[in-house]
Amino acid sequence: MSRSKKSRTRRRGAAEKGSKLRACAFRRETALFIFARAPVAGGVKKRLARKIGDIAAAMWYRCSLAKTLRTARGSRIPFRVSTPPETRTIAGASLQPPGNLGRKMGGVAKRCGGPCIIVGSDIPGLSATILRAAARMAHRFDLVIGPACDGGYYLIGVRSPAHVFRLYDNVRWSGESALTDTLANAPKHWRIGYLPVLSDVDFVRDLRASAQPPASALVSTISSSGPRRRAAASNGLSAVPW
Repeated sequence: MSRSKKSRTRRRGAAEKGSKLRACAFRRETALFIFARAPVAGGVKKRLARKIGDIAAAMWYRCSLAKTLRTARGSRIPFRVSTPPETRTIAGASLQPPGNLGRKMGGVAKRCGGPCIIVGSDIPGLSATILRAAARMAHRFDLVIGPACDGGYYLIGVRSPAHVFRLYDNVRWSGESALTDTLANAPKHWRIGYLPVLSDVDFVRDLRASAQPPASALVSTISSSGPRRRAAASNGLSAVPW
Protein backbone atom coordinates (compact mmCIF):
# COMPACT_ATOMS: atom_id res chain seq x y z
CA MET A 1 0.00 0.00 0.00
CA SER A 2 1.37 3.42 -0.93
CA ARG A 3 2.18 6.01 1.71
CA SER A 4 -0.69 8.27 0.60
CA LYS A 5 -3.22 5.42 0.82
CA LYS A 6 -1.98 4.49 4.29
CA SER A 7 -2.35 8.12 5.35
CA ARG A 8 -5.92 8.30 4.03
CA THR A 9 -6.79 5.02 5.78
CA ARG A 10 -5.42 6.31 9.10
CA ARG A 11 -7.39 9.57 8.78
CA ARG A 12 -10.59 7.69 7.94
CA GLY A 13 -10.09 5.36 10.92
CA ALA A 14 -9.47 8.31 13.22
CA ALA A 15 -12.62 10.06 11.96
CA GLU A 16 -14.75 6.94 12.51
CA LYS A 17 -13.33 6.51 16.01
CA GLY A 18 -14.07 10.15 16.80
CA SER A 19 -17.63 9.77 15.57
CA LYS A 20 -18.16 6.74 17.79
CA LEU A 21 -16.69 8.55 20.79
CA ARG A 22 -19.00 11.53 20.22
CA ALA A 23 -22.02 9.22 20.01
CA CYS A 24 -21.02 7.54 23.29
CA ALA A 25 -20.52 10.93 24.93
CA PHE A 26 -24.01 12.03 23.78
CA ARG A 27 -25.56 9.00 25.44
CA ARG A 28 -23.53 9.39 28.64
CA GLU A 29 -24.05 13.15 29.10
CA THR A 30 -27.32 14.98 29.40
CA ALA A 31 -28.84 15.11 25.93
CA LEU A 32 -30.20 18.47 24.77
CA PHE A 33 -32.98 18.59 22.18
CA ILE A 34 -34.10 21.86 20.62
CA PHE A 35 -37.70 21.69 19.45
CA ALA A 36 -37.94 23.78 16.30
CA ARG A 37 -39.73 24.30 13.01
CA ALA A 38 -38.44 25.41 9.63
CA PRO A 39 -38.83 29.23 9.60
CA VAL A 40 -41.38 29.25 6.77
CA ALA A 41 -43.88 32.09 6.39
CA GLY A 42 -47.30 30.82 7.46
CA GLY A 43 -45.84 27.82 9.29
CA VAL A 44 -44.48 29.35 12.50
CA LYS A 45 -45.63 31.67 15.30
CA LYS A 46 -49.19 31.82 14.02
CA ARG A 47 -50.56 33.74 17.00
CA LEU A 48 -47.86 36.37 16.58
CA ALA A 49 -48.50 36.44 12.83
CA ARG A 50 -52.11 37.49 13.38
CA LYS A 51 -50.82 40.93 14.40
CA ILE A 52 -47.59 41.38 12.43
CA GLY A 53 -48.14 39.11 9.42
CA ASP A 54 -46.79 35.72 8.36
CA ILE A 55 -43.54 37.01 6.86
CA ALA A 56 -42.63 39.22 9.81
CA ALA A 57 -43.37 36.39 12.25
CA ALA A 58 -41.22 33.98 10.21
CA MET A 59 -38.36 36.49 10.07
CA TRP A 60 -38.51 36.95 13.84
CA TYR A 61 -38.56 33.19 14.38
CA ARG A 62 -35.63 32.65 12.05
CA CYS A 63 -33.55 35.07 14.12
CA SER A 64 -34.73 33.44 17.35
CA LEU A 65 -33.84 29.95 16.12
CA ALA A 66 -30.40 31.09 15.00
CA LYS A 67 -29.81 32.66 18.43
CA THR A 68 -30.96 29.46 20.16
CA LEU A 69 -28.48 27.41 18.13
CA ARG A 70 -25.65 29.80 18.97
CA THR A 71 -26.59 29.57 22.64
CA ALA A 72 -26.62 25.77 22.51
CA ARG A 73 -23.20 25.69 20.85
CA GLY A 74 -21.90 28.09 23.47
CA SER A 75 -23.09 25.78 26.25
CA ARG A 76 -20.89 22.96 24.85
CA ILE A 77 -23.67 20.45 25.55
CA PRO A 78 -24.19 17.86 22.79
CA PHE A 79 -27.47 18.83 21.15
CA ARG A 80 -29.81 17.90 18.34
CA VAL A 81 -32.55 19.85 16.62
CA SER A 82 -35.91 18.07 16.52
CA THR A 83 -38.75 18.99 14.17
CA PRO A 84 -42.40 17.82 13.84
CA PRO A 85 -42.99 15.09 11.24
CA GLU A 86 -46.01 16.88 9.78
CA THR A 87 -44.12 20.01 8.70
CA ARG A 88 -41.20 20.91 6.47
CA THR A 89 -38.03 19.89 8.27
CA ILE A 90 -34.64 21.51 8.78
CA ALA A 91 -31.54 19.98 7.25
CA GLY A 92 -29.81 17.73 9.77
CA ALA A 93 -32.73 17.67 12.21
CA SER A 94 -34.27 14.52 13.66
CA LEU A 95 -38.02 13.97 13.40
CA GLN A 96 -40.24 14.02 16.46
CA PRO A 97 -42.74 11.21 16.98
CA PRO A 98 -46.31 11.91 15.82
CA GLY A 99 -48.99 13.16 18.19
CA ASN A 100 -49.54 16.20 20.36
CA LEU A 101 -46.73 18.09 22.06
CA GLY A 102 -46.73 15.73 25.03
CA ARG A 103 -46.40 12.64 22.81
CA LYS A 104 -43.57 14.31 20.91
CA MET A 105 -41.62 15.24 24.05
CA GLY A 106 -42.27 11.87 25.67
CA GLY A 107 -41.14 10.02 22.57
CA VAL A 108 -37.92 12.00 22.28
CA ALA A 109 -37.08 11.40 25.96
CA LYS A 110 -37.89 7.70 25.64
CA ARG A 111 -35.55 7.32 22.67
CA CYS A 112 -32.77 9.04 24.57
CA GLY A 113 -32.83 6.54 27.42
CA GLY A 114 -30.95 8.75 29.89
CA PRO A 115 -30.90 12.32 31.24
CA CYS A 116 -32.56 14.56 28.69
CA ILE A 117 -33.59 18.19 28.42
CA ILE A 118 -35.92 19.67 25.81
CA VAL A 119 -36.04 23.38 25.11
CA GLY A 120 -38.04 25.61 22.80
CA SER A 121 -36.60 27.94 20.18
CA ASP A 122 -38.54 31.14 20.95
CA ILE A 123 -37.06 32.20 24.30
CA PRO A 124 -35.17 35.52 24.05
CA GLY A 125 -33.69 35.21 27.54
CA LEU A 126 -32.23 31.72 27.11
CA SER A 127 -28.52 31.57 27.92
CA ALA A 128 -25.73 29.02 27.84
CA THR A 129 -25.54 29.35 31.64
CA ILE A 130 -29.17 28.24 31.98
CA LEU A 131 -28.63 25.29 29.63
CA ARG A 132 -25.55 24.14 31.56
CA ALA A 133 -27.47 24.44 34.84
CA ALA A 134 -30.32 22.38 33.38
CA ALA A 135 -27.89 19.70 32.20
CA ARG A 136 -26.38 19.41 35.68
CA MET A 137 -29.77 19.37 37.36
CA ALA A 138 -31.00 16.56 35.08
CA HIS A 139 -28.54 14.25 36.89
CA ARG A 140 -29.69 15.38 40.37
CA PHE A 141 -33.44 15.82 39.97
CA ASP A 142 -36.11 13.55 38.53
CA LEU A 143 -37.72 16.51 36.78
CA VAL A 144 -36.28 19.87 35.73
CA ILE A 145 -38.58 22.75 34.81
CA GLY A 146 -37.88 26.11 33.20
CA PRO A 147 -41.12 27.99 33.96
CA ALA A 148 -42.45 30.51 31.45
CA CYS A 149 -44.23 33.71 32.41
CA ASP A 150 -47.44 32.63 30.70
CA GLY A 151 -48.01 29.55 32.89
CA GLY A 152 -46.25 27.08 30.60
CA TYR A 153 -42.59 26.14 30.48
CA TYR A 154 -39.74 26.80 28.05
CA LEU A 155 -37.62 23.82 29.15
CA ILE A 156 -38.30 20.41 30.64
CA GLY A 157 -35.79 17.76 31.65
CA VAL A 158 -35.99 14.26 33.08
CA ARG A 159 -33.35 12.06 34.65
CA SER A 160 -34.94 8.86 33.36
CA PRO A 161 -37.57 8.12 30.71
CA ALA A 162 -39.59 6.14 33.29
CA HIS A 163 -43.09 7.63 33.70
CA VAL A 164 -42.29 10.18 31.00
CA PHE A 165 -45.55 9.75 29.07
CA ARG A 166 -47.54 10.00 32.30
CA LEU A 167 -46.23 13.55 32.73
CA TYR A 168 -48.22 14.76 29.75
CA ASP A 169 -51.59 13.10 30.37
CA ASN A 170 -54.44 15.58 29.81
CA VAL A 171 -52.14 18.61 29.83
CA ARG A 172 -53.86 21.74 28.52
CA TRP A 173 -51.22 23.00 26.09
CA SER A 174 -50.73 26.59 24.96
CA GLY A 175 -52.36 27.99 28.04
CA GLU A 176 -51.74 29.11 31.59
CA SER A 177 -52.38 25.60 32.98
CA ALA A 178 -49.67 23.67 31.10
CA LEU A 179 -47.13 23.78 33.94
CA THR A 180 -49.69 23.08 36.68
CA ASP A 181 -51.08 20.10 34.76
CA THR A 182 -47.61 18.66 34.14
CA LEU A 183 -46.55 18.98 37.77
CA ALA A 184 -49.79 17.34 38.90
CA ASN A 185 -48.86 14.29 36.79
CA ALA A 186 -45.38 13.90 38.30
CA PRO A 187 -44.98 10.98 40.75
CA LYS A 188 -45.18 12.20 44.35
CA HIS A 189 -41.69 10.97 45.22
CA TRP A 190 -39.98 12.86 42.38
CA ARG A 191 -37.52 15.61 43.21
CA ILE A 192 -38.16 18.67 41.05
CA GLY A 193 -35.61 21.35 40.21
CA TYR A 194 -36.53 24.80 38.89
CA LEU A 195 -34.69 27.18 36.58
CA PRO A 196 -35.26 30.96 36.33
CA VAL A 197 -38.58 32.13 34.94
CA LEU A 198 -38.31 33.36 31.33
CA SER A 199 -40.70 34.58 28.65
CA ASP A 200 -41.37 32.85 25.37
CA VAL A 201 -42.85 34.78 22.47
CA ASP A 202 -46.37 34.00 21.27
CA PHE A 203 -47.94 37.45 21.04
CA VAL A 204 -46.90 41.02 20.27
CA ARG A 205 -47.02 41.84 23.98
CA ASP A 206 -44.31 39.20 24.51
CA LEU A 207 -42.08 41.00 22.00
CA ARG A 208 -42.57 44.25 23.90
CA ALA A 209 -41.78 42.55 27.21
CA SER A 210 -38.52 41.10 25.88
CA ALA A 211 -35.45 42.80 24.47
CA GLN A 212 -36.55 41.99 20.91
CA PRO A 213 -37.25 44.59 18.20
CA PRO A 214 -40.88 45.75 18.24
CA ALA A 215 -43.25 44.41 15.63
CA SER A 216 -43.23 47.76 13.81
CA ALA A 217 -39.47 47.42 13.27
CA LEU A 218 -39.92 43.98 11.75
CA VAL A 219 -42.65 45.20 9.42
CA SER A 220 -40.52 48.20 8.45
CA THR A 221 -37.59 45.90 7.65
CA ILE A 222 -39.75 43.82 5.32
CA SER A 223 -41.23 46.89 3.62
CA SER A 224 -37.77 48.22 2.74
CA SER A 225 -36.21 44.91 1.75
CA GLY A 226 -37.21 45.04 -1.92
CA PRO A 227 -39.34 42.75 -4.08
CA ARG A 228 -36.72 40.01 -4.41
CA ARG A 229 -36.37 39.65 -0.64
CA ARG A 230 -40.12 39.73 -0.15
CA ALA A 231 -40.65 37.07 -2.79
CA ALA A 232 -38.07 34.80 -1.19
CA ALA A 233 -39.67 35.22 2.19
CA SER A 234 -43.16 34.48 0.92
CA ASN A 235 -41.92 31.29 -0.72
CA GLY A 236 -40.53 30.04 2.58
CA LEU A 237 -37.47 31.41 4.34
CA SER A 238 -34.34 29.38 3.80
CA ALA A 239 -33.31 27.13 6.66
CA VAL A 240 -31.01 28.56 9.29
CA PRO A 241 -27.40 27.84 8.30
CA TRP A 242 -25.56 25.24 10.30
